[in-house]
Amino acid sequence: PGNVVHLGGTNDERGVAILLHRFSNTAIRRGDVTSVRQFAEESLAAHHRAGSFPKGEAQALSSLAWVARQEGDPERALELLSESGRLCEEVGFRWWFSGTLANAGEVLWELGRLDEAGSSVQRALTMSSAMNDRFGVVYELRLLAHIAAATGDMQLAGSLLGAAEAAHERAPVGPWIHGSPTAGQPPRVDNPELEA
Repeated sequence: PGNVVHLGGTNDERGVAILLHRFSNTAIRRGDVTSVRQFAEESLAAHHRAGSFPKGEAQALSSLAWVARQEGDPERALELLSESGRLCEEVGFRWWFSGTLANAGEVLWELGRLDEAGSSVQRALTMSSAMNDRFGVVYELRLLAHIAAATGDMQLAGSLLGAAEAAHERAPVGPWIHGSPTAGQPPRVDNPELEA
């Protein structure tokens, strides 16, 4: 339904798989769950037909994790992010791996599993810092601030938000990170003290 992509006539199965993943990213920005699922599943299948390519498979799995979150299945999202992260770690795809850790941390935070969330996001922050990934650092500091606030540690939350603001001010970052159209913005929060 909705999207028909005809890529017949090409012998470049890997290229098709990568293109389908890019289509899934565009659909994520539009919030089009059906198209994301279609493109990500087709991308994953094309990668499997072309032979092992863990980086591409990891990206398709992350898109499917986004679908699971949108459909209200956070546990499935965590499974997909875990598999994506495993593939990334296996081949040293650090930038994408840090994104899977941050995304898993956000899902865990939403589930109230704050210790796990903090550990996952801290690991992502360590990786992002080592790679000089400013987008990741700002996002992950903000996410850690919201996790700290959820544990009741408002002093730590304020310090982390201050660190995120300082990192952003040094070199402002754009609106995109790890496939999120709201990246660079603080995660949703129901704590009025943090919103002030």
